Amino acid sequence: MSKHKVLVIEDELIIAIEIKNIIESFGFEVIGIAKDYSKSLELARKNFPDIIVADINLKKSRNGIESSSEICRIKKVPIIYLTAYSDEKTIKEAAMTNPTSYILKPFREEDIEVALKLAVCKMDTTNITLYVENLIKDNPNFKNLGLGYIYDVENSNLYYKNIPVRLGKKERMLLELLVCANGNVVPFRTIETVIWNDEIVSENIVRVLLYRLRTKLEHKLIETIPSFGCRLVVTN
Repeated sequence: MSKHKVLVIEDELIIAIEIKNIIESFGFEVIGIAKDYSKSLELARKNFPDIIVADINLKKSRNGIESSSEICRIKKVPIIYLTAYSDEKTIKEAAMTNPTSYILKPFREEDIEVALKLAVCKMDTTNITLYVENLIKDNPNFKNLGLGYIYDVENSNLYYKNIPVRLGKKERMLLELLVCANGNVVPFRTIETVIWNDEIVSENIVRVLLYRLRTKLEHKLIETIPSFGCRLVVTN
């Protein structure tokens, strides 16, 4: 069976080689390393990658988000972002491209391994509804969120099919709030009270948390009601 082809977009050579070695250790083929926007498009047109692993901040070039978006015009592929940035502007921009995973640097090998498995899993959308229905039938604590995502109510874990999706503590708390609301809107004030224990936080912090969770799910599964709250849109 042929290996899945991965394009790495990273402008720091030492980090790029490390990422390449990690990816290849898990049985994937790295078709090339691009340090800028132009090179990423050149490699994509030549080799047609199955997965993109991109650093967001590329010095002296259009960023990794723009590169990945343009490549997806050539061929729609899963995107894995690696970045040291977690500010609102960056996460919001990344979330709009509906990435498979968003990994903060410094990363661990297992983070990349899980992200690659999730990307491969998302590439195969055949019989996804039947697969999820059978999985839920055998696990009464599982809730179908739609589009292949499953929530383990008892353990507060998120899965895409049977692949675990790594969540931070606050991301997990927010998702639990949204699931428990059963499609109803959860006010931002409630989110602040539950997650930050009545500590005064800025709207920016709440939005960043929401964008971070969106990068772990399909973007359209969470609907935002401006200046009020958000809700989970279950699409079985």
